[in-house]
Amino acid sequence: MSFDKNYVFDEWLAAYAAGQLSVGPSVMIAAHLDLCPEILPRLNKFEAVGGRLLDNLSPCENVGYPLLGDLLNRIEHQEETFPDFRSEIGTRQKEKNDGIFPRSIQKFLGYDFQQARWRFAGAGSMISHLWQDSNNGRLWMFRSRAGTVTPIHTHSGKEWTLILQGGYSTIEGDYRPADLHQVDETHEHQPIMHAGEDCICLVFTEGPTIYSQLLPKMMQRYTGI
Repeated sequence: MSFDKNYVFDEWLAAYAAGQLSVGPSVMIAAHLDLCPEILPRLNKFEAVGGRLLDNLSPCENVGYPLLGDLLNRIEHQEETFPDFRSEIGTRQKEKNDGIFPRSIQKFLGYDFQQARWRFAGAGSMISHLWQDSNNGRLWMFRSRAGTVTPIHTHSGKEWTLILQGGYSTIEGDYRPADLHQVDETHEHQPIMHAGEDCICLVFTEGPTIYSQLLPKMMQRYTGI
């Protein structure tokens, strides 16, 4: 599949407007909208279409207590199983946002960038695990020193990377702050960080990264990505 830089497909925006996307992709789109408000008119069109469809629906006369009870049970189940994104750190009084986290990410996690916890992920790089769903989808950040060359890898599903600071270059193109880089299992690449500033990115992956070299494979047991 070929993905265009910074392009959120109409079907994704439509699903986002209808609340039908899973949590991970929804968070990435929300964060991208925070940084790229020029996409909002496209989203507003889908929301308007959804509202018009609701307005045109005919009242259902066959809604009985069994169906209503089933609906309420589903809502209650979602509330019970929906993950609690707040941490002990997040329950403390929040400091002023340092401007790196998009507003939607800070709200989603319950804390800001300064309170993220990092771990070593290879020469010049750190990662911070933020959230994981029941299908092995992961939301995380990586931070790499300027000029760092990452290991060659591909993916076991889609990967969405939102640049928060700095940037990098790959075979797919050159990516800078607010860019949304989208790849899948058909891509093999090796991001190279731009010079001059550390690169910080927000990432959602549908499955584990697939490395072609032994050392990154060994490190993967520790990094969890």
